[in-house]
Parts: sequence; C-alpha cells; structure tokens
Amino acid sequence: MTNITIATDWLLFFVAIVSATGATLIALRGANKKLEKRITDVITKATYPIQPKANGSLSMTDLHKKVDLLTERQYVISQQVIDHIASHDLER
Repeated sequence: MTNITIATDWLLFFVAIVSATGATLIALRGANKKLEKRITDVITKATYPIQPKANGSLSMTDLHKKVDLLTERQYVISQQVIDHIASHDLER
C-alpha cells in the first residue's frame, strides 16, 4: 500500500464516521420532536377546560375547588332546611 492509499482509506473512514454520527443525530432530533409533540398533546388534552363557557375556562385542576364549593353550599342549604323544619315543628 502506498501512502496515498492509506491516507485515502483514513479519509473515507473519517467521512463514514462523520456521516453515521450526523445521521444518528438527525434521527434522534426527529424522534425527540415527535415525542415532544405527543407529550404536549397529552398535556393539552388532560388540561382541557371541562365546560369552557360555564366555569371560567378552568381545567380539570379546578375540579376539587368546584366540588368543595358545591359541598359547602349543600351544607348551608341543608342547615337552612333543618332550621326551617325545626322552627315549624315548634310552632305546632
């Protein structure tokens, strides 16, 4: 083998490694973008407003607040009903 052939072989080997590395990085970048989009879609779907026009456009994260508020209101109403019944029973 001559020096030119050895140099050419090394150059081709170097170009092959650079090409393989570049192809791998491009494939990883594409896979990362697809995965990122899937994660974003899942998050968007999971936090979509329950009733956009009814609850101030809040998402599932506000559900516990809504349930707590409804429970509190129901308790107040039930106490009012109990008091009303009790006052009517005393009048009889």
